[in-house]
Amino acid sequence: MGLYKNLFKQTVIYGLATVIPRMFSFLLVPLYTDLLPTAEYGKVSIIFAYMIFFNVILAYGMETAFFRFYNKEEDKKLVVETTMVSIFWTSICFLFLGLLYRNTLSQWSGIDSQYITYTIWILVLDALVIIPFSKLRAYQKPMVYSAIKIGNVIVNLSLSVFFLIYLPQIAQSNPDSFLGSLFILIPNAATAPVLILLGVFMISGIRNINFEDFSEGLPAFLTIIIMPFTYSIINGISAGIVFYILLKLVIGKWREIHWMMYVLMLLIVLRFGYFS
Repeated sequence: MGLYKNLFKQTVIYGLATVIPRMFSFLLVPLYTDLLPTAEYGKVSIIFAYMIFFNVILAYGMETAFFRFYNKEEDKKLVVETTMVSIFWTSICFLFLGLLYRNTLSQWSGIDSQYITYTIWILVLDALVIIPFSKLRAYQKPMVYSAIKIGNVIVNLSLSVFFLIYLPQIAQSNPDSFLGSLFILIPNAATAPVLILLGVFMISGIRNINFEDFSEGLPAFLTIIIMPFTYSIINGISAGIVFYILLKLVIGKWREIHWMMYVLMLLIVLRFGYFS
């Protein structure tokens, strides 16, 4: 009886964590349609449709694979690390290519490049939390899982009401106040939390770089240095990839270059040479 009781309890909790966020999203629709221009809300609806599709692509069944091997393998830590590394690097590749061609995507879709940028960051963040949420389910912590899920939606609901209703009124009545200045800073600060999270993931990989190998350490160093100086993750990664390939070719270590690196270099050259 205890097994069925526990199963029923977790089913209800996980169910609420799924239903309540969708209910809050439904309640936000009148707010968006009343306050956003019709054309802008139409673009947002199109973006949501694309996000559903790319969420599936970026997850590529890794959540299902995680539970399959987590329950079967003895070394569960290795399963967690392997799935995290896989999701992380595929997300980084998507982020790199998406930001690299965001202006081209904007022209092709007719959606403002700023919306494209936000969409890319949101998709990457959604992909990066797949395994942490799966770990909570694997550790049988439904209350923590539900609290985070529902808390995220409550924060989203509160911020939507604040930014769409109250903050514009405050900015209009008192533009020199702190909140009035915040209204102007929102577009540039919106991606800050994702950038911080991504920076933590990226900087943790430094310990695995072989800086004693000049052909490995120098491109990595240039990537790290160029990002803050150019205010662009894309410029840093692009420079690192190009310099890595050129350096390997010059010193005769071309066999160490994976074929995907040549593909990335071709895309970088096309972006900065043809599509710029």
